Amino acid sequence: MAIETAQDLYDEIVGKVHDTSYTLSDVLPILNKGLKEIAGKFLLPELETSTEIPVGTPKITATTISFTASTKTIADSGKGLVKAGFREGYTITITGASEAENNQTTTITSIQSDGSSMVVEGTLVDESAGSEVTITGPSVSYVPLPSDYHKNLFRCYSVTNNRQIEIYESVALLLRRFSLVNRSGVVVGVAVRGSNLYYQRIPPSPETLRIHYYKMPTLLTDGNSKPDCLPEHLVRPLLVNYACREIFSEIEQGLEGEKVNTLFHHNLLREAMADLEDFIGPEGKEPEEIEEEINWGMYLI
Repeated sequence: MAIETAQDLYDEIVGKVHDTSYTLSDVLPILNKGLKEIAGKFLLPELETSTEIPVGTPKITATTISFTASTKTIADSGKGLVKAGFREGYTITITGASEAENNQTTTITSIQSDGSSMVVEGTLVDESAGSEVTITGPSVSYVPLPSDYHKNLFRCYSVTNNRQIEIYESVALLLRRFSLVNRSGVVVGVAVRGSNLYYQRIPPSPETLRIHYYKMPTLLTDGNSKPDCLPEHLVRPLLVNYACREIFSEIEQGLEGEKVNTLFHHNLLREAMADLEDFIGPEGKEPEEIEEEINWGMYLI
């Protein structure tokens, strides 16, 4: 069995609603809405992912940094700017440049995702790489979550310090854990608020965290797209009935009495949702750690 394309799903949907006025471009947003609603209700295994993000005070010292006046660009041939924790909007301080004018405090207006360069405000002077340049950013207690983050941060691990990080249910609980917040130290706890990941303590130099979470489903963009985040045998029952329910709800709007077709596909969708829940099963749990007699974590804060 192969996963159906959006065109396959569209053909079946139009055949069921008997209304060819609905084009593929009309149905794609409905299918995508269904994908997002399903991903919002279930922890789909195909959407489980992980990535590494730098936290703490951004800092880099390297001889690979150059300056270009005409484009206000600071480049790093070592591509270490993102890994060091620099982000758009951060205020940075530059020291060690051979051209005195480049030793300044300025703001990042954009940064390449591969960490190779960033554009800043103000004025720079052309300077080739070679000098040991240090760039330092602000001491911040949060970073943006990955752009594909959807929900359920379920594991956080410090790659730098080789230790598990506790995840708090809210930023308020995270901050309540510490008598004084925003002090320097290794990360011992994190929490999600909106599109940001908050952490305490604040590392004096970049610390890399590996976070595990559920990402947004990949949306359907054309007839060849496939909803590959769903189990193959449930793609049609879920998305076809979802789309038919939404379309029939429009068609039958204003009709007196029971909306027969809308209710029919609503019930089929509920059955497919129940099948999906049974297929996925309960959320996996990591083994509980045996508590140490001495809380070594207390000595790290």
